[in-house]
Amino acid sequence: MHPRVTDTNNNTRTPVTWGTGDHADATLLRAFDERFLLHAHYKSWESDKQLERDQFVLKHYAGAVRYTIGGFIDKNNDLLFRDLKVLLLSSPILLLLLLLPLPLLLCRHC
Repeated sequence: MHPRVTDTNNNTRTPVTWGTGDHADATLLRAFDERFLLHAHYKSWESDKQLERDQFVLKHYAGAVRYTIGGFIDKNNDLLFRDLKVLLLSSPILLLLLLLPLPLLLCRHC
């Protein structure tokens, strides 16, 4: 059974596991397009043919930023939590294990 997450609008859904590499990046871009294509702060080739097919634009508070999807997942994968989890799990101090919720302790890709 996959874990479920609830976003800030109380919508519950199963998170997607993207994997790594170009195939996963392309899947992520398609998912962005499906979810955000009509959002005022998102553009991609699907809504703006001046962009390359592998690009998308997010409008941040400081302005629009253009991203290229190639390597996006690998570059934006925050490994700090995983490293912290490994450190806590390897500690001889059992009290530190209590700092991690049980689902995260059991999760192999978190």
